[in-house]
Amino acid sequence: DADAAAAVAAAAACMHVGGPPAAAVAAVAAAPAAPAAVATSCKVRAASASPSLEVDHHAWPLQTHWVPKTPRLTNRTTAAVPVSPASVSTPAASPCRLSKSCVTSPVVWSNCHSPPLGWTSFISADALTRQRHTHHHSQAGPVLRGQPAARLSCTGGASHAELRAPLEATARQVPTAAQSPQQQTRAPAAAGKPAAFPAPAAALCPEELDPWLAAARTFKMNTDFEVSNMERIPAEDLPRLMATMKTESMGKPTIQALADKLLLSKIVDNLDIPQMPVLLSVQDVSDIKPEVARFLDNRLSGGDAAEAVVKPTHLSNGEGVMCLRPITSEEIEITTKSLETGLQKFMQKSANERESEALRSLRPGYIAQPRYRATIAFRMPLELRVLTLWGKARVGTWWWGCEAPQRNAWIVRSPRRPGELSDNDRWSLAHEHPGRNPGFDKAIALFLHHMPEMASAAEHLAAAVGAPLLRADFFVGSTAWGVRLNEVAYGSGIEYRRHAPPVPTGLAASAASLPDLPGSASTSSNCSGRLLDDAPAVAQILQEGFRHCSARLPAENFLSRLGVRGHTYAEMSVEAVPRRLR
Repeated sequence: DADAAAAVAAAAACMHVGGPPAAAVAAVAAAPAAPAAVATSCKVRAASASPSLEVDHHAWPLQTHWVPKTPRLTNRTTAAVPVSPASVSTPAASPCRLSKSCVTSPVVWSNCHSPPLGWTSFISADALTRQRHTHHHSQAGPVLRGQPAARLSCTGGASHAELRAPLEATARQVPTAAQSPQQQTRAPAAAGKPAAFPAPAAALCPEELDPWLAAARTFKMNTDFEVSNMERIPAEDLPRLMATMKTESMGKPTIQALADKLLLSKIVDNLDIPQMPVLLSVQDVSDIKPEVARFLDNRLSGGDAAEAVVKPTHLSNGEGVMCLRPITSEEIEITTKSLETGLQKFMQKSANERESEALRSLRPGYIAQPRYRATIAFRMPLELRVLTLWGKARVGTWWWGCEAPQRNAWIVRSPRRPGELSDNDRWSLAHEHPGRNPGFDKAIALFLHHMPEMASAAEHLAAAVGAPLLRADFFVGSTAWGVRLNEVAYGSGIEYRRHAPPVPTGLAASAASLPDLPGSASTSSNCSGRLLDDAPAVAQILQEGFRHCSARLPAENFLSRLGVRGHTYAEMSVEAVPRRLR
């Protein structure tokens, strides 16, 4: 509502000019609790019968300002527009500044909301009252930069409690004059990580580790995934282990095939794992013009009313991704030019230096798929990232990173029988969400309901390619598509959490008197709600598992069964495997 928006704007403005964090938090705390979603649009309609705000179809997400997290730049001053109740409720106060041709342009770039490395974000005051659209004109016509929001409601918008959490976390990072330069340099969180206190790290005890080592002993590993000099990597150091795995992925055809979205799509088809269909496939710059023409002609002649996502097969982190809405015959020319220009530009690029050597070596390409729309209207599709170790799913992560750290959630495997992993294992939920967002609760319910299905598919894929570690990302929540595999990653830079084991009954009384650890969500006396950093345990399972896994086979043994032909990535192709042989 207007009061909540004004409070958030005041806090953001305070932090934006380097004000004291206490004042920012106080400004938010002074606002009354409001379950309504705070969102802005060229057209905002307040529902009288419910506490929700509905955003028009062409609305965009709240603008975020990216401020370098370095002491010498944090005190820069930028004018912040105060929020008044009239400016929130009156559409005329937030006029759309795009030309008509821009608003109706079918092509939308969707990769401009990720912060640069080492920067932090917060909601600006002016973003709460109007949308700031950035666009440019080229020979291909107007192309919008940004991702239009879905139709939002109270099930997907940011509640007042949710807005409070990231602002408090950001306030903890704002350097003050009382801090020394050394303290200020330690304040920023790592790039892409939530601005919150880290959970305490903990490895596994022998009873917890044994079932994972048993899985490693029976696992058939692809030699493309071997890691040399494993003994030189510090124990339980997942970042160092991931960096080594990325470096050694050069020239490994299995890892390259998994990173190439087009080859992966054909491999997944041969495994009968549900995924989004491919509508457009471009593997050479010379094919752009005819393939784009065929793709658009099929959409127009077939009356395709679904949105499509056009994305590169050789890049990551949303770079070069475009969204295409349904088109009319009058829009064919401008759409063709926009797509051709985008494809030509990004097919000249390779993955950035932070990615694996395998990803950086991929040949350029593009695919188009129907856009996945979940029934719960968050800005991004509901996507769960399932991590498998030695062919067994360990955790599914709903990852928002620093964009909405309070929504980060983990669904962790909980063996039904101690010391044994089975298909009937339970899945426990770990998160630190403050509550009062129905959309979050509904999304979590969907993830928990489909977790066994996603775990089974991820395990099937990991075993088929012989990967001791593999992350499979699944879309969830569409009544039209159901659960669908989106992409696969070898290695992962996201955070992992699990619950601490319960304190023995005899120690419950003394445990209740202990102060809560930073970042803990525990409210019970047995400490079962505390979250631990699971990254050391993931590294421990991998490092110990390499010592126990004795069945190691050449890559050809795995790839040939998946329809892959060719001994190197350069000559690789994938043929359809007859269903009787799958």
